[in-house]
Amino acid sequence: MENRLSRLNCSSVSGIAVIHLADQLIQQGIISRSWLHTHQPSTANALKTLGKSVSVQASLAELRLPEQSIIELWRAADEFSYDAIGFDIGSNLDLRTRGILVNWISHSVNLDQAFERFRNHIALLNPSEFWSATEQGEVNLYTFCFTNPERYPRAALERSMVAALTWANYLTGKQVKVKYCKFQFEEPAYSVRYRDFFGQNVLFNQANNVIAIDKAEMNAPLVNANPVVEKLVETRVVELMKSLATYHPFIESVNKLLVGNLTKFKHASALSEHLNMSRATLFRKLKSHGVTLQELLEATRKLQYESAKNQGISTQEITQILGYSEPSALYKAVKRWKTDK
Repeated sequence: MENRLSRLNCSSVSGIAVIHLADQLIQQGIISRSWLHTHQPSTANALKTLGKSVSVQASLAELRLPEQSIIELWRAADEFSYDAIGFDIGSNLDLRTRGILVNWISHSVNLDQAFERFRNHIALLNPSEFWSATEQGEVNLYTFCFTNPERYPRAALERSMVAALTWANYLTGKQVKVKYCKFQFEEPAYSVRYRDFFGQNVLFNQANNVIAIDKAEMNAPLVNANPVVEKLVETRVVELMKSLATYHPFIESVNKLLVGNLTKFKHASALSEHLNMSRATLFRKLKSHGVTLQELLEATRKLQYESAKNQGISTQEITQILGYSEPSALYKAVKRWKTDK
């Protein structure tokens, strides 16, 4: 039977980004710890170590988790929470542990250098996020988008835009003045909060998501910059950027096999045999990337289910595509995805 679903690009994102998002959703009662343990045991285990010893925090700063983890959390937020959740999360900094990218850019000379480093190395945060920078006279235009916007709800976009200015304010120790701001989505009921935060020149229903800031404003120095620490962290950043290339092929190869034939490759024995490795080696390699086979399988099934429903594929065919033995198993899974917290 032909699989009519497009393949998923299973890339990795900053583990800290996933952990912080999960923690905030739990604090607000949007998901529970039991929900997280059931759906993302790797994230749940990492969350338990947040705020622990210095050595543990250093390890968390470089942790990578599957992109599906953060997408799943954003979709849970979109389904179970309130409209302004993305805005609230973006304006709330968690300073207990910083990812390697934030550690580095916080030691930049000024805001302009910090943002250039951020957008050029954003794969360390999330490779699906994209910022471009252009000049318009004495104003810098920073345009944001997701490279796969169909996978991220509006709340995720709001969070990224708001967080960019929140971090700018924190790193400079002052309120960075925004010339104007544009958003692609419709004006929300809480738009007054946008104008209080970004300034009065905020437009909605625009072609792009843009934050415009005067060049002079971008010259603001960072209050805690340390050139010695900067060089030390920069060396590690370069190493990690190179290592990302070694992460993608293996995880993506597993993901593509799952997408291509869930009925066969849901079994670890078939998967390990196809990859020419033992089951133990397969599980060990997945663990080294902070993910389990069950998490990849569950994430693939959930995303494929949504895509299949949108295409009008029959329940019987979806059951086969997702590797379930009978429709009742699919119904139970769908009920769990929709109602579990």
